[in-house]
Amino acid sequence: MTMNFLFQELLALGERIGNVATGLSEKTISSHLKTRMYISSPTLNLEEAASLDQETDFCVICQTDYKNKEKIGTLDCGHEYHVDCVKRWLLIKNTCPICKSAALTT
Repeated sequence: MTMNFLFQELLALGERIGNVATGLSEKTISSHLKTRMYISSPTLNLEEAASLDQETDFCVICQTDYKNKEKIGTLDCGHEYHVDCVKRWLLIKNTCPICKSAALTT
């Protein structure tokens, strides 16, 4: 499934069940969302990987791996997503897709 297809499905679901406007404006998102560049880490052996607190290497919104030097958006709770994915999410709902806490404090 493509990211656009999943997003369209979410919008359609919102239309069917009703949508409460809990999203943020583009201006608010742009001024509050922290971003960074994703840098892929070198391959580790299993023992090294188990001993480290590994970060998630994929976006749970679109379910695709981060690519080297992609822009990543970080929410207040610390969870990270592709910037474009999380911006679209925040336009609809100001909660983290993983932990459901407030995504950005304004």
